[in-house]
Amino acid sequence: MKQFGKQISMTTRQLENLSSTRSFMRFAIPMACLIASSLFYLGSALASPDRGCPSQFNQIKIPLDGKLCQIFAADYPASMVLFIPQTPEKVISHYLAAHPELTSFKQIKSRTILQTKDKNTTLVVSADGQGTQVDILVKAPVS
Repeated sequence: MKQFGKQISMTTRQLENLSSTRSFMRFAIPMACLIASSLFYLGSALASPDRGCPSQFNQIKIPLDGKLCQIFAADYPASMVLFIPQTPEKVISHYLAAHPELTSFKQIKSRTILQTKDKNTTLVVSADGQGTQVDILVKAPVS
């Protein structure tokens, strides 16, 4: 009989452990799935940063190697920032060739400002590490 009592006692402890394990698993499995899906999304976003950049922003063409695009305001006034792994000189040449309407050209400190005649669209180009940061600001829809 003593052996039978020990078996029941062990079984009770095992059931308590099993119960706490089940409670833990009810929490842990969904949390693990959430973390895994978040890491997958983050990993895929970082693995292909060019997929996060549109081909253009308010009719301003984005170079194919543009990455880390962040749209801060999609409504007007609209703004977006991106990184291009080229020198500021090459980026400025690209935008002047692709957009002849960018005529105003100003150098303020280490930034170059390109602007349309009507001052509706402004690009601020500045050196950023091994490349260039471009801020695109558009006040109203371009017609």
